[in-house]
Amino acid sequence: MGAVFRAPADAAYPSAIWFAAADADRDGRLTLAEFLADAEASFARFDLNHDGEIDPTEMTAYEGDVPEISLYQRGQRLPANGRERKEAARYGGALGAGRYAQLNIPQPIASADLDFNRGVSRDEWRTVAARRFQLLGPVDGALTLAALKPTPAQETMLQCAADAAKKAKKR
Repeated sequence: MGAVFRAPADAAYPSAIWFAAADADRDGRLTLAEFLADAEASFARFDLNHDGEIDPTEMTAYEGDVPEISLYQRGQRLPANGRERKEAARYGGALGAGRYAQLNIPQPIASADLDFNRGVSRDEWRTVAARRFQLLGPVDGALTLAALKPTPAQETMLQCAADAAKKAKKR
């Protein structure tokens, strides 16, 4: 829902940090109620003037605080090898925040503007949160961290680690 989680290289991947924070009862399962509570907390952080709507000024502030969502980051390029190109195509060529998220949504706040009035109301936010929960594929009414697919950024990190391990083994 747009909240940003960053972690140093030796820490858990940010998806794990998010999941642990959202799993209120610490049972390893994220229910719709927990997901919506986490989304509500995000809405409260993004609605800087607390008027019940995330307006264009607040979206701009969010984008300034989260440079990772820039659609065209300096130095961004298509993957060089065939496997990485195939993976980028499979995921739909993730852009913006989609590179760091479970869903390929370049700007998670602006995309919640269901009535296209350039603002996101609390009702729109809740509706979109419920839809996104379903898109993540809950099983028996809940998500588990193990069942969530790696983000494109996480896949890149895992591949780099695997390549480094192969290289080290050859030495």
